[in-house]
Amino acid sequence: MSGGKPRRIAVIGVSGNGKTTLARRLAKELGVRYVELDALCHQPGWREAPNEEFRRDVLAAIDDLDAWVVDGSYDRKLGNLVYERADTVVWLDLPLPLVVARLVRRAIWDIVTQRDLFNGNRQTLRFAFLERDSLVAYAIKQHFRRRRLYPHKFAAMPHVELVRLRSPSAVRRWLAAQTRADRASAGGSAEEAGARGGLLPSAEPTPR
Repeated sequence: MSGGKPRRIAVIGVSGNGKTTLARRLAKELGVRYVELDALCHQPGWREAPNEEFRRDVLAAIDDLDAWVVDGSYDRKLGNLVYERADTVVWLDLPLPLVVARLVRRAIWDIVTQRDLFNGNRQTLRFAFLERDSLVAYAIKQHFRRRRLYPHKFAAMPHVELVRLRSPSAVRRWLAAQTRADRASAGGSAEEAGARGGLLPSAEPTPR
């Protein structure tokens, strides 16, 4: 880290944890590049980029920078490519009932509004709920899998600080600490940073 402050941050967690909300807010507060892996992986028509193309695009997005926030994991496609370059991994590991409730609510909203998720792709009832590895089913399966694997995986990466956040209040506190530290290092005190709005509102932001 630079002066003990995280600068190359991977935000990970199954869908419904709010990682995109956190990653976007964090990148904005720190003034660094935000990289959404979903948008790099899922091409128009839900075509997945080939692994080599995906890896190339991710490297192009982060390799020439000393500070960034990457949103997502894609461990099977990328392996440790992002983690090897990160100084901090923020693992959102919120309770499963909360994650599923958020995910179902968001999927229904996306189906009804047909908003553009990325690259012209839109949510469908089949992708969200009906397939064997639907959005919701995959999130539930990965929730338990990652709880088994991640502690051991990141214990073997001593260069990475693993920040495991297990409640919405823990997410808010951690983000507030990063934004206060960043603003203080830019010339203001922690108290001044908090007064300028470093804290997240008490209401949990809409997950993405």
